[in-house]
Amino acid sequence: MNGDHWLELLQRHSPEAKGSGWEDVIVGHDLGFLSPEAILAWAAGLPDETPSRAALLAQAGSDMHGFQAALWEACAEARGKVPRPGSYGWERAQD
Repeated sequence: MNGDHWLELLQRHSPEAKGSGWEDVIVGHDLGFLSPEAILAWAAGLPDETPSRAALLAQAGSDMHGFQAALWEACAEARGKVPRPGSYGWERAQD
């Protein structure tokens, strides 16, 4: 299952989430469901313009060495935190 299908499945089964969010994307990446390319495509479609999201999108076409740090920073800027194993966001994203 590629990343696009995983995000579609998540949206279908999480109506209260109003679509996929940063927490879902972080967990999907950590669990290996979402590739950096799928995450960059998702992030490019977001309506908000933030410095961290711009830094994340700047990873496209690079060696992706700083991808994970940029992803966590963009999530922290948008949500105020990054989900980690054991948190509610992590558990909800896995369900």
